[in-house]
Amino acid sequence: MLIPAVLSGADRKTEKNFEAFGDKIGLAFQVADDILDITSSSQKLGKTAGKDIKKRKSTYPAIYGIEKSRQIAGKLMLEAKRILCKIKGDTGALRRMAEYVVFREN
Repeated sequence: MLIPAVLSGADRKTEKNFEAFGDKIGLAFQVADDILDITSSSQKLGKTAGKDIKKRKSTYPAIYGIEKSRQIAGKLMLEAKRILCKIKGDTGALRRMAEYVVFREN
């Protein structure tokens, strides 16, 4: 998320906002991915579902449960979208991406 800001000549404050957005949405993506590993099928995911449980990975659902993990992903998405409010210009595509990351089904 930082590279486009740097390449466009954004000021340091804007760069930091893009970086913070990337951090939040990246973690939200991982939490959602951990949930999908449990709740979706291999066919839908395009990869083997249930690998994390078999490997006894310390995922968000393993630690917090699926419902709390969904809440965490949603909170991260909202925090990411709040950061976008600090960035001048059209951030609509990034807002939609943030929602997709959390609500995707595969």
